[in-house]
Amino acid sequence: MRELEGDLASAATGAMREAMPHARQELREQITGAGLGTRLANTWRGEVYPGSRKSINPSGYIWSNAPDIVDAFDRGAQITPRGGKRFLAIPTDNVPRSPGRGRRTSTKRMTPAEVEQSFSQDLFYRRGKAGRVLAFINAVASSGRSGYGQVMATNVDGLNGQYCLAIKSRRVTISGSYAAGGSNLWIIKSDGSAVGTGTAGKIFVSGLVGEGVGGTTHGLRLFSANAAATSINVTGFDIESIDTAVEIEAATRMSDVTIAQGTARDVRRFGMKASGAIDEISLSAINLIDVATYAAQFLSGRITTRDIYVSMKSGSTAHADDFFRVEPGVVGFSCDNLKMEENRGAGNTVPTLYLQSPRGYNRLSNIDCRIDGNLPLKGFRGQLAVGNSVAISPLIDLDSMHSLVKLDANAAVTVIAIISVAPGGATLPEGYTVTVIPNSGFPYTFANSAAGGNLNIETGDVARTVNQPIRFEWGGAVWHRV
Repeated sequence: MRELEGDLASAATGAMREAMPHARQELREQITGAGLGTRLANTWRGEVYPGSRKSINPSGYIWSNAPDIVDAFDRGAQITPRGGKRFLAIPTDNVPRSPGRGRRTSTKRMTPAEVEQSFSQDLFYRRGKAGRVLAFINAVASSGRSGYGQVMATNVDGLNGQYCLAIKSRRVTISGSYAAGGSNLWIIKSDGSAVGTGTAGKIFVSGLVGEGVGGTTHGLRLFSANAAATSINVTGFDIESIDTAVEIEAATRMSDVTIAQGTARDVRRFGMKASGAIDEISLSAINLIDVATYAAQFLSGRITTRDIYVSMKSGSTAHADDFFRVEPGVVGFSCDNLKMEENRGAGNTVPTLYLQSPRGYNRLSNIDCRIDGNLPLKGFRGQLAVGNSVAISPLIDLDSMHSLVKLDANAAVTVIAIISVAPGGATLPEGYTVTVIPNSGFPYTFANSAAGGNLNIETGDVARTVNQPIRFEWGGAVWHRV
């Protein structure tokens, strides 16, 4: 019996010592299979009792060193941030580890507050998927195997050079810069030329103060030359006495550009031009004071503007240009709280806001446009007819699909044509209408299908006297009298 009992104890204890690790491993695989990582999985531990002796009744004991966490995932629990906060911060593998006591780093990742303190920067946020919010700083991996570095320029001054500061790089922060003179005060450029290569992106600029001297052309120039430029943020600028305060120029593609909290004084214009593509441009809290021609011209992309003030320069002779000019290439234009004033007598023959973006993609609110106290009509033109036969050239307004022409004359006049080409060379869409109102005592004749004309009146020539309107609709080949 003693020999039989010994054999049974040896067999039972051996079976327990072989079975326990398999059971522990199965629990670990359940943790890793759920995507919870190996650290939590390795908290499962196991022992066989008795330890060094054999027993006919052995036992295997398996436990977790993190029972609360395992229990929460097993039964389900609501995890909430501490102190009534809205978000729970979960570090990714890119978050550096906290400094450890007595060693270089600990096993714990930095908290958001530690990251901001370590890098001397505030976190900025982007909306992610499924309601998540992602937090970032301007840090790039160092050339070594680990660690992080920052590219920052602070309090940079430049005088009378070609550029105060030219950037052909990624992930750059500029804080505080004064410049005077040169062809460009500051230029942020993606370039593939022999001078240097780089793709401008993740650029953060703040605290720019500059003034033009002599032949200074641009204040701040954002330029995608031979490569795309993206994620450029400009906050806080004061630019004076210069041709173009801020210019966004896309030879290739430029996107995600934010310009805010700036003032430009005594400048010719503020705007953008593009032969490539511009997407997602945001302008807010900008004062444009003493502008000589147009305040802003937008040629392409999706544009959002908010809280913009513009005043025309006293004595300017360039009154034929518009304050805000939105060209057909713009796929969406949003404008909220725009105030524009003109402090010299130019009349109201030119629209203050010239909107030619496609219909249905635009949002305008809180617009206050004043020229000498008058509110100009979009698409309105006062035209003086000189000579016996004339062609009317209305100001085009694709938003309302209608133009109004007040026609004066210094003699008897015959109208043979209405210009049907919109700015940029595009032909007006069918259904566009033009109303003509004679405004003088001379006789007017609207010629039906005259040589070189494009009017289709069907009843022969039509005569009009003062304040008798006549309306035409573009049919794709000729203007039809309505």
